[in-house]
Amino acid sequence: MIVLIIGLLFAGATGNVPSTAATIAELNRRRGEFDGKEVVVRGYLWVGPEQLYVIDKPFNTDDAFDKASGCLSLLNAGHIETKAAWTGKYVEIKGRFVEKNESYGVSLMTCGWTGLDLHADPDAAIRLQEKRLLDGRLPVEGYFGKGQEPSFAEKYPKAPALPTARATFEKFARSVGLNVAKDLPEPATCINQTTIRPPGPTPAACAYVGKLNGHGHGHAREAYVVFYDGRSMAYAVVTQYEYTGL
Repeated sequence: MIVLIIGLLFAGATGNVPSTAATIAELNRRRGEFDGKEVVVRGYLWVGPEQLYVIDKPFNTDDAFDKASGCLSLLNAGHIETKAAWTGKYVEIKGRFVEKNESYGVSLMTCGWTGLDLHADPDAAIRLQEKRLLDGRLPVEGYFGKGQEPSFAEKYPKAPALPTARATFEKFARSVGLNVAKDLPEPATCINQTTIRPPGPTPAACAYVGKLNGHGHGHAREAYVVFYDGRSMAYAVVTQYEYTGL
């Protein structure tokens, strides 16, 4: 029997309902209960150099060795490199939960103590899911991630709805520990910086662009570009993480 690790997935169903846990962290907290069982988890996939795992929160492996870690290593993963393009994407993965990943040998690819055996068939084990925010909501209008980098609203689910006044937005940014940097040069930034401007045509309303710098994690540091109109209303926020030492 496959044990489902997705809270409320079977809400309202009748008959025998499988045991559930809401998150990867909850699964790891109850690792003894699930050891050896087939499970289904949802989280953010990471496939890369010394990275092969699924996590509850993007870029967050700081709790990897905690009892309730939000990170789960992928084991016996076959040709998992075929899924590298899904790095940072929200996925559903099924496999056999393993309480001690070290039983598969020492590997630099692991994250924490536990793992999920994919039975050497990543195509059957992994399914791409509709992107949702960390609290289960759909993406918020005006907030844009980039590649494997989460959007501002995904990282901070209580972010104000856009458009919003600059003072309101910057107050929230500071409340979560971000640094409000000097405005970027304009009007060139509104028009020419195609790597950071919001998807779609550049609005004529763009008057200037601000920058937020934040927390570092490994070689990456949070950074966001904020687009303002002539009324000093923030109408779009684009993730632009900064990388060093790669």
